[in-house]
Amino acid sequence: MPSYLPDEDVWRYAPAPVARGWRRLAVVGPLVAVLVAVGAVGVALQARSQDTRGTLDDPRVTRMVAQACGIMTSAVAQVRVDGPARLRGAQLADQNLEVRRMIDRVRTLSPAVRRADRPLEAWLTDWETLLAAREQYARQVSGGFRGDFRPPTAADGSGLEQRMDRAAQGTCQVPATLVDPFAYQDVSV
Repeated sequence: MPSYLPDEDVWRYAPAPVARGWRRLAVVGPLVAVLVAVGAVGVALQARSQDTRGTLDDPRVTRMVAQACGIMTSAVAQVRVDGPARLRGAQLADQNLEVRRMIDRVRTLSPAVRRADRPLEAWLTDWETLLAAREQYARQVSGGFRGDFRPPTAADGSGLEQRMDRAAQGTCQVPATLVDPFAYQDVSV
């Protein structure tokens, strides 16, 4: 009995014709897709490593700054500068101690994290400049000096605290009492 199927494959068909454009697309398409993916990853890594100029924006930094600044701001607000000269000097020194503690807390961040958010070191330096001026003023007030506190200024003549506020944008504002120790009384000494 003859087999049902013939010995040769009679159902073999010639391959469908493929236009040259589709062949090129099949070869070039994946290459283009790989290049686009590599480019997107490169742009994402570049954007991630780039720091917004002049502002603290690394979440690790802003979290620490917000926490340390909140503690400092609360503590400074509780110390009102009033009374005899020695007491005022001591009260200024207490406020200064809180600022020093804030700076020291922020400096506990690893050096790599601090370097990654470029304005952080300059921002901390501005705080230290303000602190040094306040420490000198506290010593003068303790000795009976009755003049106004003159906060340091930036190189462009603007208030240092304005530059510090811009850099920390909502994360840490310089309390008014650090710039004007007698702001509570609304009078100058």
